Amino acid sequence: MSHLIPTTAIDALMKGPSLTKTQQVAALHNHIRDLLEPDYHIFLQGSYKNDTAPSDINDVDIVAVRKKTYSGTYSPHPTTTTIAWKTIVDEIITKLLQDNTYGWNIESGDKCIKLEGVFNVDVIPAVVYNDHEEDPIVVYSFKDGKEIINRPRLHYTNGVAKHEATSKLYKPTVRMFKNWKQNHYGQEKDTVSSFKIEALVHSADDAHFVSDGAACFILVGENILERLNLRSLAPTSIMSVCGGEDITANWDLAARRRFVDQLTASVQHARQAYNAGNQSLAEAHWDLAFNQ
Repeated sequence: MSHLIPTTAIDALMKGPSLTKTQQVAALHNHIRDLLEPDYHIFLQGSYKNDTAPSDINDVDIVAVRKKTYSGTYSPHPTTTTIAWKTIVDEIITKLLQDNTYGWNIESGDKCIKLEGVFNVDVIPAVVYNDHEEDPIVVYSFKDGKEIINRPRLHYTNGVAKHEATSKLYKPTVRMFKNWKQNHYGQEKDTVSSFKIEALVHSADDAHFVSDGAACFILVGENILERLNLRSLAPTSIMSVCGGEDITANWDLAARRRFVDQLTASVQHARQAYNAGNQSLAEAHWDLAFNQ
C-alpha cells in the first residue's frame, strides 16, 4: 500500500553523516591515536563506529585501552603492580594537551574524558581483560567506584550481522529512532538513552524491517512496544546489542512508562500519516510523530 508521506521527510530521518563529516571524524581519531600511542590502543566505538549516527551528530566516542595494564577485578592475568584509575585519566589528559590542535576544553567525567569543541569527544579510558585487541575491555565508573566490563567490538559485530539479516535496513532504522529520541527528549537521557534506543531496535524481529521507511517505523515501533509491555507482565529480558546486559533491568519504571506512552502516541500518528487521504494530513501526522 502506498502512502502520501513525502520521501524526503522519511529519508532525512534515516540518513547518516555526510562524507565530509565522517572524514573529519577519521582525522580526529587519527590525531588522538597519534597522541596516545604506543602506550594505548585506540579505536572508535559508538554511533560513528557502528554507522548508526544521525546526520547532524557531533558526538564521537573513542576508547583508549592502556596496553599491558590488566583489570585487578576481572582479568585472569596476575598483577604484581597497581595503578590508580585517576592516574590513568591524568596520563591521558597530559598526552592530549601535548598538541591541542582542536582547541578542546578538557574535563573528566564519570567514565570518560570529555573534549568539548567543534566535535564533542568522549575518550573512554580502559584496561585489558585478556588482550588489548579483543573484547571484553574494562572501564571505570568514578560515580559508582567500580570497574565495568564493556564489549564495544562485539556490539559492532552484532550490529553488522543484524544489518545484513534485515537487507541493510537496520542501521538507517536505528538512525530514524535516534532522531525520534532527539526530537522528543533532546540531550535528556533519563527517559531513554541512545544506547537503549539501539538495543530496542536491535531486539525487533527481522521481518519488521521493510524497505518503506514509514512502514518500518510503525512495524518496528509496534514490536518494541509489544516487547516492553510483555516485560511489564513477565520477567523477560531485552538485551543490549552486545548481549552483555538487560537494558530494562536498570531502567526506572516511571521513565520507561513515559517512553512507552510517547512511542505509542508517535506510532499512532505515524499510522495515521500512512493512511491519510491527502498529503497535507499525512505530513501533519508525520511531523507530530517526530515532534517536528
